[in-house]
Amino acid sequence: MAERAMIVVVSDDAATVAELRRILDGGRYDVEAVHGDELARSALDGAPDLLLVDTAITGVDPFDLAEKLPREGHGRDLRVVYVVGEGDAERGTRAIRLGVDVLARPFDRAEVLATVDRQVAVLRARTALREAEATEERLRSVTESAIDAIVSVDRAGRIVSWNSAATRILGHAESEAVGRQLELIIPERYREQHRAGMARFNETGEAHVIGRTVELAALTKAGREIPVELSLSTWTVRGDRYYTGIIRDLGERRAVEEALRRSEEDFRAREAEFRGRNAELEETLHRIGTMQDQLVLQEKLASLGRLSAGMAHEMNNPAAAAQRGASQAIDVFERLQDAQIELGSLGLYGRALDRLRQLDRLAADRADDPVQLGPIERSDREAELEDWLEAHGVPSSMELAASLVSLGVGVADLEEYMGWFGRDALPVVARWLALKSEIYALLSEIVVGTTRIVELVRALKMYTYMDQAPVQDVDLRSGLDNTLVILQNKLKRGVTVRREYDPDLPPIQAYASELNQVWTNLIDNAIDAMGGEGTLTVRARRDGEWVEVQFEDDGPGVPDDIRSKVFDPFFTTKAPGEGTGLGLAISRNIVVKKHGGTFDLDSRPGRTRFTVRVPIHRAPDAAGTADAAGTADAAGTTDAAGTADEAGARPPQPQEV
Repeated sequence: MAERAMIVVVSDDAATVAELRRILDGGRYDVEAVHGDELARSALDGAPDLLLVDTAITGVDPFDLAEKLPREGHGRDLRVVYVVGEGDAERGTRAIRLGVDVLARPFDRAEVLATVDRQVAVLRARTALREAEATEERLRSVTESAIDAIVSVDRAGRIVSWNSAATRILGHAESEAVGRQLELIIPERYREQHRAGMARFNETGEAHVIGRTVELAALTKAGREIPVELSLSTWTVRGDRYYTGIIRDLGERRAVEEALRRSEEDFRAREAEFRGRNAELEETLHRIGTMQDQLVLQEKLASLGRLSAGMAHEMNNPAAAAQRGASQAIDVFERLQDAQIELGSLGLYGRALDRLRQLDRLAADRADDPVQLGPIERSDREAELEDWLEAHGVPSSMELAASLVSLGVGVADLEEYMGWFGRDALPVVARWLALKSEIYALLSEIVVGTTRIVELVRALKMYTYMDQAPVQDVDLRSGLDNTLVILQNKLKRGVTVRREYDPDLPPIQAYASELNQVWTNLIDNAIDAMGGEGTLTVRARRDGEWVEVQFEDDGPGVPDDIRSKVFDPFFTTKAPGEGTGLGLAISRNIVVKKHGGTFDLDSRPGRTRFTVRVPIHRAPDAAGTADAAGTADAAGTTDAAGTADEAGARPPQPQEV
């Protein structure tokens, strides 16, 4: 089996590259594409067989290639074919004068294939001829493998090589042909033209046939003329010029064309007979096609509407979180600048500056890993710090105390800071540290929000690829915390969040982004159910070979008469336009069908609890992806587009789904 040739297309025009790929891709060639400014690095590293160079490239002179590559020790046998634009006679003429093949846009498929076939064959023939000094067998292995006749002559027109395909097509044995003039196979009426062409090219380099594919006639040993396709190129060895022609017998193709012509005439002769039946069939097909197009369009529009609504809604929360964080960061940054100026006026240096850097690192680290305190412990620490700050004359002690406690700073730490910087500098340092904590926390919130947006966009892309997302080791605590951060804008209106996480909660294998979407739906529904005010408890714990996550709110609960419907697709108690009724249906299918878990609801007035259980040591079933969509087949997404609809604070009402 012949080795696949590497063709490198050097062009800045994507349309040119795409068209050449379409023509050349198909089994015999590997096609790579590079831009003009990448030519020196990329075009030669892969040892290509042929360069198709667009004369309109930038970053390199395309016409310098024929001389530049051999001069730099690269591509001694590498062939270059120039691609010129339609009507670009100047560049086409320049390329022909260099003795290089030219392909003109718009492309003729047969010409492109013939040119590439010829150049690759010539390249391999030339390579074989160069290696013939070491072994004559190499040359034969190349030329004898060709299905077309390959004939090479010297500048005097004497035949120097003749492959077996030439014997098969033209009748002369190699021993009969080598050493004789090429006119052996040229019909009498073309010989004078042949002599003039060779003389002209040897003297002036002006080529008429070289670099082109032409159709003409060849003379066989039996004296019979046969139609052939000739591709002619020229090359040199140690200063001696040679010519190689690839001759393809067109007899078979002409026979096929003649058969096709006769078949077409026969078909047209019988066309009238079938005209009536064709008209009736075309009308029937037209009606079927119209009905099918309408059904496809209706389904696409319905899916697009549901998908767009879900994804736009899901992006709203992280986008709002990022926007809110950025807005608050502007104000905090202005105050931080003032604090920086005050800090600079203190004239701190040496160890004091090292201490400031240490505190800055503390603030940055705590933004990603905040101190976890219970509400009572946090309140006690804030009160203790506030008293200490007031006792030492530090203004805004209440505000500073809250920020410092979030950093894990206590009274003992402040005593140490006062020893580092002095009593007079402590208020400035404390305010600067608190503002540093705030700005780092806001930046962390922005990162979480924008990262979530990226995940949602990635989820939409995965939907178009049948949701073949990779399974990951997931830390549920981290996912829950990130979801709470994203929904902070709704939580802060009056919802107190209590986290109850097992410290040794093991990771599980799961589709992380989809589980996070489940958490988003459940938390958002709980906020709406409480009317924006109340207590939300989030639990994560291990139960044997399962991990269990609970979301419990103190809203009015789910009425008994609708409890059996809450997981039905499109069921919602929200006002029109506020919810799609898909969030719980999709969330349950993600947990149950995709992760092999359970999804339960327990509700009574004053307490509603959703419990999600997922196995620890069982990987999600990728084969169940389509099933996991469940009603998402109607929703238009397998990434749990959900119904985590934002709602403003309103009086408590029955649990909304």
